Amino acid sequence: MVTFTDGTNYGQRLQNLAVQHIFEEYGHDVETFIIRRPDYGIKNFMKRTMKAAIHPASSFVEYCRQRAFGRFNNEYINFYRKKLYVGIDSTEIENEFDLVVAGSDQVWNPYSAWVSENNFLTFISNSKRASLAASFSIDDIPEDKKLLYKKYLDGIPRITVREIGAQRLIMNLCGKKVDVISDPTIIVGESFWETIMKEPKMSLPENYVVDYVLGSKTETNFIYQFASENNLEVVSLNKNSKWYVTSPADFLYIIKHAKFVFTDSYHGTIFSIIFKKPFRNILRKDANVSMQSRFETLYSTLGIHKEFVLSRDNLHETFDYSSISQRMKEERIRSIRIIEKNILEM
Repeated sequence: MVTFTDGTNYGQRLQNLAVQHIFEEYGHDVETFIIRRPDYGIKNFMKRTMKAAIHPASSFVEYCRQRAFGRFNNEYINFYRKKLYVGIDSTEIENEFDLVVAGSDQVWNPYSAWVSENNFLTFISNSKRASLAASFSIDDIPEDKKLLYKKYLDGIPRITVREIGAQRLIMNLCGKKVDVISDPTIIVGESFWETIMKEPKMSLPENYVVDYVLGSKTETNFIYQFASENNLEVVSLNKNSKWYVTSPADFLYIIKHAKFVFTDSYHGTIFSIIFKKPFRNILRKDANVSMQSRFETLYSTLGIHKEFVLSRDNLHETFDYSSISQRMKEERIRSIRIIEKNILEM
């Protein structure tokens, strides 16, 4: 069984580990593909080389971050021996695997440079294709890609998605109803993540707020003002911060021990909830495309009021985590039942 991963993104890597753990709990051997970008050739290589030459400092930071992720990968993720690229001879893959699972974070986002036909499992027989909590992260497909996406999705007989918007999108595009399940990082639960987290080698402040804002930095002043008013230091997980080079295991520890979290990250939000942290979300758009569908599904599923988590008022008002945790428990049970029925029963 195979899931997908690439890049140095905390959420993608941790959910990849979560998917691996879910299937291993049922006694399945799991291997993970690293996907090459469709434009991985010489032109892209030259572009990256020139960028490194022009910006050596930032390139070195990226190198350090990649090494931190590499150590995490080596410790926790079982990788397939070959990278997956468009046009690969898939004979070996067809013979070696009983099921190939695509999922989940933005795995079908039509605006992502990483998404190709491979993300829809076209390299293996239809009967061996499935998706687990697959995500588009947007509400609609561009007109020029709708027929292609319909063809790809029609070729996957067992589909589960992560957002209500994705469920609606597939119904409109293909006319078939698919199940919505929780993100894999929620399904495996807090106790699993506590076995993975590691205290960073760099010393953390005793009391700190996390700034994990991947999009617009217009909220930076507000975050630092909040920290100053509450005698907190700021641990920024964004580029140009010393904490940017931390591993996914460090990331878990940092969120777990924060006094407050400000984030526009979906998985930054999820792990704040898993670890019962006070947090606030910041609206983000990528390439002027709304990515709120995944957040709205998360809020409604767990009974979190959207207006509350987006508000800058009453920041000391606490969440009702007893209710949220109970809903999360119920969602784990419901999601596992759907996985058992739709994916594991082949």
